[in-house]
Amino acid sequence: MKKLIALALACASLPLSAEPTSEEVKIVTVRPYLNEGGGPADIFVHTDRPVLCNTNIFVIRGSWGGAKEATTAAYAALLTGRSVKIEIHASGCANPGWQTQVQSIYLL
Repeated sequence: MKKLIALALACASLPLSAEPTSEEVKIVTVRPYLNEGGGPADIFVHTDRPVLCNTNIFVIRGSWGGAKEATTAAYAALLTGRSVKIEIHASGCANPGWQTQVQSIYLL
């Protein structure tokens, strides 16, 4: 029984990612891009090297729920120099790869 509990706790502590997730990268710029139609800004996140979809430019859609929290994580990584892992949306890579949509950002 103790082994089963230990196994369950070990599995519960693993980071979960349902979508494709990058290797460890640094964020080098975060750029809000205002939409002409007056909607929420899209946030472009540039990493130090291409990691997913052969790009280093990802987008956080300002109109999506959780966009403010993801943007906050991106700025926190930029300002503190912490590494991140970027999880992309299930829709996959944009064509071309830049503007691939971020699903989440893991601060490491």
